[in-house]
Amino acid sequence: MLANDLVRAQIETQERAVLSTVGPFNEKGSELTELCGWATAYGLSKLGERLMASAYRYGLAYGWRKDWRLPSVLDAVEEVSRHNQQAAMSALEKLAPIYSAIDQMTEKSGASTSDLAGLILKLMPAAYVRFYRFLLDRSEWYEAERAFAAFVETVDQGTPAADVAAAFLWG
Repeated sequence: MLANDLVRAQIETQERAVLSTVGPFNEKGSELTELCGWATAYGLSKLGERLMASAYRYGLAYGWRKDWRLPSVLDAVEEVSRHNQQAAMSALEKLAPIYSAIDQMTEKSGASTSDLAGLILKLMPAAYVRFYRFLLDRSEWYEAERAFAAFVETVDQGTPAADVAAAFLWG
């Protein structure tokens, strides 16, 4: 592995290059997301948070009309959650309103409300039930099914909870 100081310097150099030039928002957001992943892999949490915030801004600037880049922003939040759950929760709270209205903003070309389910379960398990109820109340059956599938993936198959989940799905 490279020394953290060397990695930080390289990431910051690339960050400055991305932020100081004009270019397509989706490409800039993608570059910042990749840098964020690199920073978090080296434990550079503050730098990762800053890069994630920049990627988030580019994602919003581009994603309000096109949502296909939002999953990469969500992937960056997932990566950050491995190192800093508080920062990831903050980002998730900002992304949730975008995801919950994505079908009203775009043609649904890449992001779905249920994409949030796994991170909500991981970072805010108490909020998961409210999230699932939100989908049911909106009659978003497909999204609710996908959100429930994220829950089922977390259930230990050797416990009675697995039988309950199976009964719910096929009962």
